[in-house]
Amino acid sequence: MPELPEVETVVRGLRTRIIGWQLSRVEVCQEKCVRGCRGSLADLLRKKKILAVERRGKNIILRLSGGGRRVRSPGDERETARPAPECSP
Repeated sequence: MPELPEVETVVRGLRTRIIGWQLSRVEVCQEKCVRGCRGSLADLLRKKKILAVERRGKNIILRLSGGGRRVRSPGDERETARPAPECSP
């Protein structure tokens, strides 16, 4: 797991490069990370724009258009996202 200053460096780098990008393709590599909502999550995230890149602790948060967000934990193989309510367990 990277240290906090390393995560902040990654966030600052992403802010200068990806804000305003639109997600054109979404690939869920490990369905267990999205609790069985692979297709729904991909459809939900597709065509969303990245509005902001933030850090909360060691997590990188991408704020997306439409109120969504994607959370990435550096150094952890799992990536999580906040799915639509119908995908919640």
